[in-house]
Amino acid sequence: MIADYIKILKFTHFGLWISYHKRKFKLKKYINDIRSKYFNILEIDNDYKIDRSKGYKIIDFKNNNDINDVIKFCEINFPIDFIKNKNKNTSKDNRLNIVDIDLNDPKNKIIKDFCVNKYLIKSISNYLDDIPILLSATVWFSPNQISTNLIGSQLYHFDREDFRQIKCFIPIEDIDKQSGPLTLISSGNSKKFILKKFFNFKLVSSKSRFTDTQIKRYFKDQIEIELECKRGQVAMVDTSQCLHYGSRPAKKYKYHISIQYVSPYSTKLDKFSDHFSQTNKPEDLILKKFNLQS
Repeated sequence: MIADYIKILKFTHFGLWISYHKRKFKLKKYINDIRSKYFNILEIDNDYKIDRSKGYKIIDFKNNNDINDVIKFCEINFPIDFIKNKNKNTSKDNRLNIVDIDLNDPKNKIIKDFCVNKYLIKSISNYLDDIPILLSATVWFSPNQISTNLIGSQLYHFDREDFRQIKCFIPIEDIDKQSGPLTLISSGNSKKFILKKFFNFKLVSSKSRFTDTQIKRYFKDQIEIELECKRGQVAMVDTSQCLHYGSRPAKKYKYHISIQYVSPYSTKLDKFSDHFSQTNKPEDLILKKFNLQS
């Protein structure tokens, strides 16, 4: 029983916090050396600042040529039919189709360059209070087909790649209420949910899934946020700290780019973290996982 409890604890926010700080202590010197040279990377205008009590923000890049070029590129090179045929998520093809973007392919350089866009990185760096590391770049197509049962990521859950992280959702087509938008609960209210469960002697694991009824039982007010996002905007979400669900049945499909960043202390980077000391620039550190794969 104790062993089972410890196993569950590992995937709670407390377990993720311990893991985060354990790795941070080990890598602190390397990261701080880079931060000391480029400390202004954490300075940011309020328009790009993500409030930690919310854990999400929609940032308007409409007049930014970089994002417009990326969206047009993905429309041409990652059309919906291509995503369906190359889907790596075959067990969930009725809910979510995903293809990886090979950032070491020269033809995808435009996306790789956007992944270190200064406005994007400053916003995420400020939120994480560290230099973010790019974990994945993908294109998603959610057919949002009608189904009788909600399963997996269609139920409320936390992600577990890091104690804190940011996923950037970039619409190729506008995402509105009819598109089955990502629905979340702010990080502040998500923490309240965790504590209320704890005081009822129940641990919330990042492997846990919760129905709408289970969530609403703990809140009197409407606390769900539907993340509508227009083309030219970026929805930035801490999916580790915010309860959320996506890809539920809807009238329209959803088609967007997803770029995921974690801290340098994520367990997902254990294979690469020994190479952090060989990095001299923040841009190289951000792309370290992909540069080592090239």
